[in-house]
Amino acid sequence: MSNRLIGSSVLVGGAAALSLLASGVVAQEAGSPSAAQGEAAPKADPAAVNARQNRTDDQAVAGFLNRQRERQARREAALSRRGNAADQQELRRLYRALNIPRPNPRAQISAANQSALAESFETDSIQLLQSLNFKPARIRRLSDAGLNPLQAAAAYTRGTATVTEYALLSDVVAVARVVEVRNERLGDGFRSTVLLEITDSILGRAPNRPIALRQRSGEDENGQTLRVTSDLQAVDGQSYLVMLSAGLYEQLATEGAGNPAASAQGAARNYVQLGPTYLVQGDTLTPVDTGEVSPTTLSQLKATLAPVARARNTADDAAPAQETVR
Repeated sequence: MSNRLIGSSVLVGGAAALSLLASGVVAQEAGSPSAAQGEAAPKADPAAVNARQNRTDDQAVAGFLNRQRERQARREAALSRRGNAADQQELRRLYRALNIPRPNPRAQISAANQSALAESFETDSIQLLQSLNFKPARIRRLSDAGLNPLQAAAAYTRGTATVTEYALLSDVVAVARVVEVRNERLGDGFRSTVLLEITDSILGRAPNRPIALRQRSGEDENGQTLRVTSDLQAVDGQSYLVMLSAGLYEQLATEGAGNPAASAQGAARNYVQLGPTYLVQGDTLTPVDTGEVSPTTLSQLKATLAPVARARNTADDAAPAQETVR
């Protein structure tokens, strides 16, 4: 059996990708004749160099925006199939009312592309909230309780979300013990399941039964083992702090295979990772992914998230009977 390591898939492609423009694109002078010995090299016209630089940066931005539009169209189609597309205009209105800072790449680009980048960033943030099953009424209740999922979504899209912002967007934040890891193709685009037993629920309303973390890693149809770098390399019996989303699972499965796996009655509900994952050893938290900043201890993290959990429970408890809060 062969093994193959593949890069992590981007859950929500967003303005974090603008880092490719952070330093601009260096325009190179091409085809300049070399100076004869003893002659001073001719100086390039600064205006001409700037003009070429701006054209190059605009071309890079245009390519990025085209790819973003394709991704957003696929998300929009999946959101429509899930029945989650109707609230976009109201979410956009709420988002714009906050005056969230726009992305500001250092590249020299046109005003039209600057505006298009800001709109693309906004769309990514709104589509994230729709993917996570956030409705306008719930966002208002959370806002009244002092929480800001719109700002959290923007930070997630920008790639600067804090642990608290990840937690606010997650359905479940908990310490969970690995019960089983199995290769399992369910027609949802994922290849394996990590079955988790929650031992300490920190935020959200986790079901009173094991939950299933669906992952891209696992055996493909040819028996080749694929490992996605961002997936949890779970060890049986080990405990992890996890931040999970059922809504994002449904979105990714709908976008990819078009067929989220239904959980039979009494079976584990399906989730995917939304926020960072930590190995739990007593009160010590060790980040699983390189580069993550770990909270000092589990008790510290629980203290940090306690007011968020209380405010979110208060907001969700105030939901009308006809509105399902997941």
